Amino acid sequence: MATWQGALIRAETSDRLLEVAARYRVVVSNPSGPWVLIDVEPQYGRLGPPPFARALSRDLNTSVIAFFLQTTVSNERVEHWKNGELMRELEYYEEGGGWTAQGGTSQPWEADYFFSDQEGTDDDTQHWPSNLADDVSSEDVARYEEARAKRTPAPIMDLLRGGSITRLCKFHGVDPNQPGGYYRAPPNWRVTGTLLAIVVFFVAACVLGYVYR
Repeated sequence: MATWQGALIRAETSDRLLEVAARYRVVVSNPSGPWVLIDVEPQYGRLGPPPFARALSRDLNTSVIAFFLQTTVSNERVEHWKNGELMRELEYYEEGGGWTAQGGTSQPWEADYFFSDQEGTDDDTQHWPSNLADDVSSEDVARYEEARAKRTPAPIMDLLRGGSITRLCKFHGVDPNQPGGYYRAPPNWRVTGTLLAIVVFFVAACVLGYVYR
């Protein structure tokens, strides 16, 4: 998919999740946990990790992992909130020079986010790592394989070009193709106003053209 926005919410109790999530326009259809994937429909002017993540993690006293992925420009961002505090933020933006954000402390899910058991640099490996350039040096290949064996991406962040939101979901026991809810964004009045102005201008131009024809 070209653009993917969403969040993983750790649900301690389904009743509490349903109650609090509704305050932030989050509709939960399947609250069975322990983690619930919330889908967010991309909207022009509101691209990025969903805005409810911090407040929801605070009010639920839980963890919320918000994410944004746009493959057309190689941009992805992950924010891990816990009890309203930002524990980890990662953002890779190829046109912006690579890693534009690496804040907080490393989290257990990062090993799966950055590495796959089905990827590697050996000749017998089926798939070359999707987040590793094809033209890396032999020294960098050795660095990559050492980090992959230890499941520690931190020493080779200069080599990695993002991770995998799909593997992030699976690490938390969630099917990325089966969201447990969705976010109802408020109306975007700026976009609506712009479209309305265009329509009014077009209608006015047609009327004037008819009058002075």
